[in-house]
Amino acid sequence: MRRQNVSGAPAVTPEHWRDTILRIEGPAVEWLRAAFVENWLATTTQALGGAAYFPRAQPRGSVAAQVVRSSPTGGSFAMYGTLLLALSSARRSLRIRNPYFLLDGPMRDVVIDRVRRGVTV
Repeated sequence: MRRQNVSGAPAVTPEHWRDTILRIEGPAVEWLRAAFVENWLATTTQALGGAAYFPRAQPRGSVAAQVVRSSPTGGSFAMYGTLLLALSSARRSLRIRNPYFLLDGPMRDVVIDRVRRGVTV
């Protein structure tokens, strides 16, 4: 694995690490809040709600985002299905930045198919 710094350039030494940090604004934040509140309720049995927790988010920028909820007790199939669909939908490029992402057989087959169709992986 080639380590990179935050700018995306190769890391200076093998001990350097690369973190990807992002800021999310707009309607996707409402879905992230909902996922947090759902997991909070399942963990603490305390319901969070009201305008303090759910202010309306105004549209920002032009990048589409999709939130897929999952937790240690559920939602893993939804995440798996979403990842498989995203991989198979790639038309120009496929970039994955997740140190915990491991391809299983069906995902590997989809990625190989994308490469054969000219998608940059």
